[in-house]
Amino acid sequence: DQRGAEWAEDLWNWAEAQGHHRAGFAYSKYAEVCECYQAHVRVDELLEDFNSVEWDVDKGPLLGGLVNHAGRHGNWRRADMLWDRLVNQLGVEPDKVAYCALAKAHMLSGRPHVSACTIEDMLGKGLKINSKIS
Repeated sequence: DQRGAEWAEDLWNWAEAQGHHRAGFAYSKYAEVCECYQAHVRVDELLEDFNSVEWDVDKGPLLGGLVNHAGRHGNWRRADMLWDRLVNQLGVEPDKVAYCALAKAHMLSGRPHVSACTIEDMLGKGLKINSKIS
C-alpha cells in the first residue's frame, strides 16, 4: 500500500511550497519513509542535499533508520551503499543502533560472517554492546 509514501510526499511538497525550511528532523523522517517504501531514487536524491540541511538533531538515527529499512527488505547491498554514503562520504558518526542495523541487515540476508565483523568493528570503536542490543 503506497498511500503512506504518497502522503509523505504530499506533505513534504506542501511544506516546501509554504516556505518552511527543511530541518534535520523532518528530513530524516521523510527519508526513512521513502526508504521504507523502497523509493531508493528519492532517498538518493535527498542524500544529494544532505549538506544543505539545517541539522537540528543528531544524524546517527538517520543512518540507523535507513540501514534498518534496507535490512528489513533483505537488501544488504543497499544497506552497505547507504552506510558508505553516509559514513564514509558524508561523515555521519555511526552509533550502536546504526552498527546493529547493519549487522541485522547482513544477518537477515544470510551473511552472518559479515554481521559478526560489523559487531567486531563496533566494539573496536569503543562502543559497548548490552543486552538490549544483543
